[in-house]
Amino acid sequence: YDTAHTFACAHKDGLGILVLMETGISRSELLGLRWEDFDKDGGLLYIRQGLVQQKDSKTGKIVVVSDGLKNDHRRRVIPLHPDLVVRLSAKPRVILVGGNAKKGTKPTPVITEHIFHAPGGGPFTPMNWTNRVFKPFMEDLHAAHPDVPILNPHELRHTRATLWKDDGVDLFSIAKLLGHSDLDMLAKR
Repeated sequence: YDTAHTFACAHKDGLGILVLMETGISRSELLGLRWEDFDKDGGLLYIRQGLVQQKDSKTGKIVVVSDGLKNDHRRRVIPLHPDLVVRLSAKPRVILVGGNAKKGTKPTPVITEHIFHAPGGGPFTPMNWTNRVFKPFMEDLHAAHPDVPILNPHELRHTRATLWKDDGVDLFSIAKLLGHSDLDMLAKR
C-alpha cells in the first residue's frame, strides 16, 4: 500500500487513484463526484451519486447515466485525510479545452462540474476512465515496482476495507464507510 500511495502522490493521474485508495468508494462514485460534494473546510466527501454507462433503450447507444446510487446505504459522508483535502483543493475547476497555436485559435475555458472529468470537461464514462487513467497508472506502477500487482478499481475498495480492519476499525464502521447495508458483503470478503 505504501509504495502505491507514494507512487500515486507523484503520478500525473494519481489523484483519482488516491481517492479510491483512501476512501474505499467505487469507480462509479468517484466519477460521480461533483465539486459541491467536496467540503474543503470540513474535510469531507459527500457520496450522493454514481456514474454508470448503459445502453439507451431508444437509440441503442452507450450513454452515461447519473441517477443516484445503488441503494440508500451508499449515500454517505466520508472523512478525508488533510493531505487529500489539500490535493483535491489544488485541482483546477476551470480547464482550457481546444485551441490551435498554428491556426491562431485560443483554447476555451470550461468550468468542470465533476471533480474527475474527461479531457473536454464533461463526465468520464467508467470504461473510458479505466482505459485512459486507471490502467495506464497501474501499468506505470507495476513497471516501476514489479512486486506490486496490477489491480482493478474494485480491488482498491477491498484493499481499503482490509487496511481499515487491520487498523482496528470495527466492522460496522467499515460497512458504513463502504456503503453496505449490513455485514454480509463484508464478511464474504
